[in-house]
Amino acid sequence: MSKLRGYEWIIGPGKALDTTKFFLVATELFGNGRSSSPSNTPDPLHGPRFPIITIRDNGVSTFIETD
Repeated sequence: MSKLRGYEWIIGPGKALDTTKFFLVATELFGNGRSSSPSNTPDPLHGPRFPIITIRDNGVSTFIETD
């Protein structure tokens, strides 16, 4: 299992999103700093050259992952 920092309070055995009862797929949004973002993407797309990302892009990518 991959580790998403910051969600330990809600994800895990006996918690609201109980991993012993549910199969969870948790994604990070593009541009949030923990996935691909302008600050952590290597050249040639670093900084201002990073593609414009919209909420729609994040929704579509999540849909594609789960379809």
